[in-house]
Amino acid sequence: MRKTISIILIGILLMGFFSFFKKENRDSSNMDSAILGMVLLEDLNSFDLKGTLNELRTKWELKITNSEADDEAAVLVIGGYNIAIATVPAAIPEREVEKTAAYNYFWENGVQETSKHKGHIVLSIMNAGKNSVLENLLFSKIASAVMNNSKSIGIYIGGRTLVLKRTSTKRMWK
Repeated sequence: MRKTISIILIGILLMGFFSFFKKENRDSSNMDSAILGMVLLEDLNSFDLKGTLNELRTKWELKITNSEADDEAAVLVIGGYNIAIATVPAAIPEREVEKTAAYNYFWENGVQETSKHKGHIVLSIMNAGKNSVLENLLFSKIASAVMNNSKSIGIYIGGRTLVLKRTSTKRMWK
């Protein structure tokens, strides 16, 4: 199981790495695209995968039809989408997150706060491209569950040049 998860995660990371350097035209009809983001961790050992999966099932009422998981990574199938979640015990290099946070006008101390991240959790919907609205809603639910079950600062979505501060969802959902 570890070997399978490792291979999938390496593929995700390479896909994101190479598409970052390659300026490609992103067409909405692309059926082999991925949604990739990284939850910024303030505490490396704070991620609760079981709590995340429980939240996806209970709060968001998502049916997880297949899953392989250990303490550091999981590969899930939700609604026909292949989802990968993996912890990376290292900060995102070259101040990439901080540089992007400088453009977020709504996060006053974003550069200073994001510079404190010690690791991150990679989130990916690997076979996106069929229905962008549903896929982005699913990604948001997964990101919310991960952030609610970790000591996180926010989320970085490099392909969209976006860094968002983690906010409490308690008042939003009551």
